Amino acid sequence: DEYYKERHKAKTVTQIKNFMKKLTSFQQEHQFLRIHTNITEAILNVTKSHEFRTRLEAEQNLVAEVDVNMSFEYIEECIAKQESILKVLRLVCIYSLTNNGLKEKNFTFLEREILQTYGFHYRFTLENLMKLGLFKRQESRGPNFTRTRKDFNLLMDVDEHNPNDIAYVYSGFAPLSIRLVENACRVMDQWVTPFPAAEMNHLRPGWGGTPQFEEMLRQLPGPAFHARQTTERNQELDVDKRNQQKITLIFIVGGATFTEISAARAKFKTGDRDFIVGTTKLINGSTFIESLFEGVS
Repeated sequence: DEYYKERHKAKTVTQIKNFMKKLTSFQQEHQFLRIHTNITEAILNVTKSHEFRTRLEAEQNLVAEVDVNMSFEYIEECIAKQESILKVLRLVCIYSLTNNGLKEKNFTFLEREILQTYGFHYRFTLENLMKLGLFKRQESRGPNFTRTRKDFNLLMDVDEHNPNDIAYVYSGFAPLSIRLVENACRVMDQWVTPFPAAEMNHLRPGWGGTPQFEEMLRQLPGPAFHARQTTERNQELDVDKRNQQKITLIFIVGGATFTEISAARAKFKTGDRDFIVGTTKLINGSTFIESLFEGVS
């Protein structure tokens, strides 16, 4: 309003022209502000809803490993209400991952309830989840979420208004992928240079870190290896020698979320490296589950 009132002060042709030039820019900013306000209102309508808050509480409890029984009851309730199969499968996968699988009776119960409620054509989808280890029976061996959470400090208190850790992107939960990147950067900074010529360009087990860190890696599913590369002139790649900003390429096969990318950006702001993130696909929880859907034609 204050700016529009200035039109009364424009007396000369030059003043009127200047006012009109600024008016176009001001109206554009006004339009952008209206768009952002509408987006904020739409987001708040979702995040303030009882359904969203209840689901968020169940997910956070599973990750923190508290009130697990309440979360299981919430999954039962969602199935009984025939809520979105995507929502149900996401919760089931989180429950299975954070509890290192489901007890036999709970596994059988959920499998039966999902198939009877949503249709037996989801049998193939459940099989795909089982193959990936996202929906499985409890095992005495294998990855242990509790240990991984503690080893990599995945859950922590953060100040969302003045964040100093990547965990703020998930309101206190750090993406494991970016925690691994943090640790990989620390390991590379500690590598002794120059490397023996015989070890260059060869894959070696582990990441070349401390025994404690290598043991942490062994608790994660899948192999871990590293290689020190050389240039075409057979010179060792060493950024420190060139006294330039370090650049780290992160490439996530299978898909990455926008939140993981945000976490990498946050790490760049507080560190001495530039991060470039590449992936085969941008995904989120729903699109990831959808990619495993397999029906009967």
